[in-house]
Amino acid sequence: RPSQPPSKVPSDVPSKAPSSIPSVVPSFPPIVLSTVYPSSTPNASVRPSQPPSNLPSDVPSKVPSGIPTAAVFDSVSNDESPFDSVSNDGSRTSSIIADDIPSAVIFDSVSNDEWSVITYDNFDDGDYNGGFGNYVKGGNRVKHCEGDATAHSGNGSIRIRDERGENSSFWHANDRNVEDFSLLHVKFWFYGENMNGAGFFLEYSSDSGSSWEVEQTYFFGSQEFNDNIFYEEVLTFAKKSDSARIRFRCNADTQQGRVYIDDVEFAGS
Repeated sequence: RPSQPPSKVPSDVPSKAPSSIPSVVPSFPPIVLSTVYPSSTPNASVRPSQPPSNLPSDVPSKVPSGIPTAAVFDSVSNDESPFDSVSNDGSRTSSIIADDIPSAVIFDSVSNDEWSVITYDNFDDGDYNGGFGNYVKGGNRVKHCEGDATAHSGNGSIRIRDERGENSSFWHANDRNVEDFSLLHVKFWFYGENMNGAGFFLEYSSDSGSSWEVEQTYFFGSQEFNDNIFYEEVLTFAKKSDSARIRFRCNADTQQGRVYIDDVEFAGS
């Protein structure tokens, strides 16, 4: 071997770079190791050794003893009202509750899930009790009518007119057993003719019709009711005895004042 290194080295680098890429490519990419390591590794298995110290120490000592008082809302404006709600299609809901029972009433007026129907009459069958179904008329100011114009559904309704007390009324022909119920409701449709300034009553009897108590009064010509429009009414009240009857009584100023009643449901809960 030479005993000394070459005495001269190249004075500069080559003036030209290689014109082609080397034909041998490394089979693995270079490995670069980070020289910075975290000081500690998160441990997801670590959990608090004690539960929070500020949990409630006991449960409430009292449970509400009654049902919350329900407010009735106007179905058009949603304003709270202690009276009735009336929608644009004429449907109306009233709640009259006795003082000695809870004032909240929960029911589904479409499916009747909360109510047991006691009687229902659409007055379409003119052959069944003269068209009166479960009811009987009081006099010649009451009539079973056939015709689509005065029937809410089907072709039958009951017309009451004038102001002749029993002669202008119709009611349940027999006592209805309501022993298993605490609340009762009546749902029906009505239609008035020439009733401006007049009205009719829905009444209740607990003594087989010997006496009647007014549950609700309906007057026309107000914001609520006008002639020639069908209205739906749902009235809820407490039972007053274990047997009951209801009655519709006209209170028109003249013989031309008439109300047509249809699709009457009497139910209990």
